[in-house]
Amino acid sequence: KAKLAAWPPSSTECGFPRGAALQKLNRFLYDSMRSADTPLKTGGRPSAVLVRRIPQRDKKPARIVLNHDEVLRAIGVAGWEVTVHDGASLLDAHKQCAMFYQADLVVAPHGAGLTNMLCCRPGTTVIEIKQSDGGFNKSFLNLASELGLPYIGLDTKEPFSLPFFGSGKVNASAVGEAAASVLDQMRERKSEMLAGKAVAGR
Repeated sequence: KAKLAAWPPSSTECGFPRGAALQKLNRFLYDSMRSADTPLKTGGRPSAVLVRRIPQRDKKPARIVLNHDEVLRAIGVAGWEVTVHDGASLLDAHKQCAMFYQADLVVAPHGAGLTNMLCCRPGTTVIEIKQSDGGFNKSFLNLASELGLPYIGLDTKEPFSLPFFGSGKVNASAVGEAAASVLDQMRERKSEMLAGKAVAGR
């Protein structure tokens, strides 16, 4: 029933996507959201999306955050209105893309959910909670870089753990601190813009 299927050409190496293709796809999705008059928040708390990985039937559990609720609270306490995205409540493609288009912040453990940053607006910050084993997989750092999105990678170190295959608890306080820092930077930029407009209007 799809009216359009779009995908970038395959990359020469895993984790190193073709920048021009990704930028064009991001622009297409962004323009599609704008032309559909997808609403953006104009007051109150800014919007954050927290990606939750859940166990799937017939698959090994992978990077399941056991203290998800603690992470959710930490982001909320930092000043964000948080929407949770997970496999238990998948939306249709348009609504899912709209969720990330509306977000000012995306927080997720390393995993496929971060590909939704292709729908994000310029300036949306991405916080990736890194896996604790296997080294640093730069796939989503590279994706954010190609899209020009601010990226924060949070290490998962003892006593916390988030194995590639398995589950564990992450540093919710560090996630909250990073989310608060992003909000402070947003407020600072807004103040600078308002000051600039005031000077220009004199």
